[in-house]
Amino acid sequence: MQDNFLHFWRCKSCLNVFTTFGKYRELRCGCSPDQDYGCEYLGKVEDTTSFNLEDACPCDSRCTGAQGPKCDCSCGGINHGKGLTAIPHMITEHILGDEVAVVDPPDNKKSQQYKEYLALVARVKSLYPVPTHWEKFIKWSYLDSKDWRECDKYSKFLRQIDNTKHLKTHAARIKCLMAIKLSYDLVER
Repeated sequence: MQDNFLHFWRCKSCLNVFTTFGKYRELRCGCSPDQDYGCEYLGKVEDTTSFNLEDACPCDSRCTGAQGPKCDCSCGGINHGKGLTAIPHMITEHILGDEVAVVDPPDNKKSQQYKEYLALVARVKSLYPVPTHWEKFIKWSYLDSKDWRECDKYSKFLRQIDNTKHLKTHAARIKCLMAIKLSYDLVER
């Protein structure tokens, strides 16, 4: 699994960027209880300097704390992303028995923003009452048209909230959740 190159990953939940020595089949961040929503692979460190390295900018925290795999400083990629290196530990999944690499999330601004996002998701969900016949709806049981429309509207509401987790910035997630809240004329209690 290990090689001499750093590989960049971004957690799809908390949006933290990690580097690992070696590319894993699957990498998950420990921030998320949602086990199906892991990390996306951003690529291997690339030296993009196409000029004399003596003229390149000196290597500093912009390089060691870089959020992506392209390096254009004097180190030629050697130090790129090293400040974000995480050492994954392997866990065995209960269902299939496969081993999966998991990294522990850092306690940083993005982790705090993810907690804020989860709290807003819970708050927005709590403002919309669960329909009386929701259990029947999700089991595809018969409902009269009025109850079905009520449950269908709630289902679309939940889908809109769920789709916010695919956005790649905290600001976009919060903006979208606030728009959902307003579009359903929800009033905080």
